Amino acid sequence: MKWIRRIAMLLIVIGIAGGVAWSFRPQPVPVDATVVETGPLMVTVNEDGKTRIKERFVVSTPLAGQLRRVELEEGDEIIAGETVLATILPDNPKLLDPRERAEAEARVSAGEAAVKRAQSEIDVVAAAKQIAETQFERIRELHEEDAVTDDRMEAVLLIMRSKQEEHRAAEFSLEVAQFELAQAKAALERFDPMEDAIGDHFEIRSPISGRVLRVLQESAAVLPAGTPLLELGDPTNLELEVDVLSTDAVTIDPGHTILVHHWVREAPLT
Repeated sequence: MKWIRRIAMLLIVIGIAGGVAWSFRPQPVPVDATVVETGPLMVTVNEDGKTRIKERFVVSTPLAGQLRRVELEEGDEIIAGETVLATILPDNPKLLDPRERAEAEARVSAGEAAVKRAQSEIDVVAAAKQIAETQFERIRELHEEDAVTDDRMEAVLLIMRSKQEEHRAAEFSLEVAQFELAQAKAALERFDPMEDAIGDHFEIRSPISGRVLRVLQESAAVLPAGTPLLELGDPTNLELEVDVLSTDAVTIDPGHTILVHHWVREAPLT
């Protein structure tokens, strides 16, 4: 019987030792497996930013008078030369003093100078734009023949787009200058004693196509010349402003792709 008890004790000891050894064995770790492939790697700099309209235009009263209530609201669409922004009932021209007439004449002279200056600026940027476009076409043909690098192609493309934007801004400045000159001349005509303008109204039409950004003077009121009325702009002509760390800024070069997330649509804007 002793040897049976010894065998039983031995089996118990072996079972305990085996259980302990089993509990301390290495456990398998679950992993995700996939096939190794080669492909492009995208390195990004992620920051918040804001968009803003590049060119804004503030419409002011070209002459003193009674402003009718402005019916336009923020966000309303406007068309250059067609949309009536505001209506003014001018003062009696016979009651206007010589100082006001001199100010009106000075506004006309300043408007004419602004138009000439804007036209000269357009001539300069138009020539630069033409040179940039010609250079881009030449480099593009060489790039198709693998005669120039991608970096060179991107550089001339950036220059061309920059000159095109400068030309567009110069055209906008000319349109605004022409509008202000036309308004100043129309206001000066109110001083002509031969013109029966008493009781007539003066319409201010939009100088640009776009939308109303802000209504600065909505209610009817008697206003002096030069009072700001509305702020206009083209929402399709935007620029993006993003602040990044200096350590990230040195890695950003002209021509890099920008992806805008969390805008009005789910798909990113390139």
